[in-house]
Amino acid sequence: MIGELYFEGWNGRAYLATLVDEGSEKLEVAILRGVSTERIVAEFRERTSDRLNRGILVAYAEEMLAKHVEGASFGSGHFWRRIAPILQLLDVDRRRVADCLDAHGIGDWWSASFAIAEQLPLGWEWSQRFDIAHEVAIASSRLDEYSTWWITPERLPVTLDARTVRSGQPWLLDYYQSRPVVGSTPLDFGNAKPPVYEIASARDWAEFVDSYPYAAKSFRTYDWGYPGSAGLVIPDWAKVAKDWDGVHVSVSGYPSAAYRPLPIRHGWTVLAGWHPGATVWLRWP
Repeated sequence: MIGELYFEGWNGRAYLATLVDEGSEKLEVAILRGVSTERIVAEFRERTSDRLNRGILVAYAEEMLAKHVEGASFGSGHFWRRIAPILQLLDVDRRRVADCLDAHGIGDWWSASFAIAEQLPLGWEWSQRFDIAHEVAIASSRLDEYSTWWITPERLPVTLDARTVRSGQPWLLDYYQSRPVVGSTPLDFGNAKPPVYEIASARDWAEFVDSYPYAAKSFRTYDWGYPGSAGLVIPDWAKVAKDWDGVHVSVSGYPSAAYRPLPIRHGWTVLAGWHPGATVWLRWP
């Protein structure tokens, strides 16, 4: 079930706006023309009702989620963050939209947890079979020297849920041109049942980091839209690897948690980079 969870935070509300308007262009034009916030909100509600009545939201829900995921990660995320106060006002109808999508079974698989029989390998790491434990140890020893887009060690193997791959390409095509999906046949893990930590919401990510915290001192990132790293807490991946083989972010968990500063016990954290339906592996299954 989708519920309102998918529309939490600025990223989730941005997905709602993307779904209703099939992109950000209408809002961008209205803001550039100086249209009042009241009129923007009123017209957005009218478009929401119209698309609900005509079933358009249902027809394009998955396509617009893929479009939003790519846009929020590359470029348009800056726009959505700038208009966060307006997005806050646009979510007045999110319950209606969520109920509509739920009623049609849209996104039932979005909330699916890790499925071992549906994992497609991403990138060259799967053919290298290097010492993954060594990579985790090195990355963990250099957390204060780290610079990354993903908030994970970059050389770790990644798999994608098969349904997030279209015509051999993941949703975030631009980023993965150098790390293509390897083949179209899911990996054969045999009878293995690896323990995989599940991230299905922003709360899950916050609790995950709280369970394995590392207070970053000079952790450098690419542009997440948040200046500096004061108070930033990231996962201690060496400690995570003692308990879990992998960490999976569900399709529903991504718009809920990604690029959203989340308060935790000793500071704040953020789910940066990643991909809907991606599993990062800390130990070979």
